[in-house]
Amino acid sequence: MCTELKKLLVMEENMSLISKSIENINAQMEKQQTQRQAILKYIEGIIRENAVTMVELEGSPSGGMGSDSTTEMLAGESKGEWKSEVDKAFNRSKFKKVKMPIFNGKSPDSWLFRADRYFKIHNLTELEKMSVAIISFDGLTLDWYRSQDERQSFKSWDDLKQKMLTRFRMIRDGTLVGRFLTIKQETTVEEY
Repeated sequence: MCTELKKLLVMEENMSLISKSIENINAQMEKQQTQRQAILKYIEGIIRENAVTMVELEGSPSGGMGSDSTTEMLAGESKGEWKSEVDKAFNRSKFKKVKMPIFNGKSPDSWLFRADRYFKIHNLTELEKMSVAIISFDGLTLDWYRSQDERQSFKSWDDLKQKMLTRFRMIRDGTLVGRFLTIKQETTVEEY
């Protein structure tokens, strides 16, 4: 009986050690889970910052990267349930290449439609929309923006859209104001 009691005590001690080990493992797993989530959020933030930087660099006329600015951004987080953090990280690593159109003053409605789609895909804030839109201006459009912004800054993306439509639709539609804005001086004042 004494040996059985000793065996029972040893077994209870072993069970206690195993239980403590399991608790330690669970605590470590929770800590790692929290760290993984923090790392994923950090990586996502870096990717978003890089995407905006790429648009700024590639979209500028001096960037030498062609007429369209491009960026790579997350295609979107998977919705619904996922099995583990690894699965979620894999889903986030899917990239989608989308081009931000360059606006040169022609077809403002078409450009605004495409720009709004681009902004929706990338979930941009109002400030980011303004920055990306301005970077995609080229030629006369960029000159117009700079001139307007010096006089009175644009308040929001919607304000910029309205003023763009007013300015660039007029030229296309051939209204009096549009025709007036397209008048160019052909001779010198002295010749006049």
